[in-house]
Amino acid sequence: MHGFESIFFFLSRRALQEQVAAINAASEAAESAHARLSTLHAQALRAAFESAADWPSPEQASQLNSAVA
Repeated sequence: MHGFESIFFFLSRRALQEQVAAINAASEAAESAHARLSTLHAQALRAAFESAADWPSPEQASQLNSAVA
């Protein structure tokens, strides 16, 4: 193999390794962001269900609206 060919293959392999590393880093970042978003959604849903117990029933809400009007 000539010197030029070996340098070309070395640089090509190096460029490919860097591309794979960049793709892997982006995938890991996306996975981490997805996990954080899923956690936030679960926390928001849990908070909504916990506070729903304090909400008036439709009948109570209607009575409250009638009393205010």
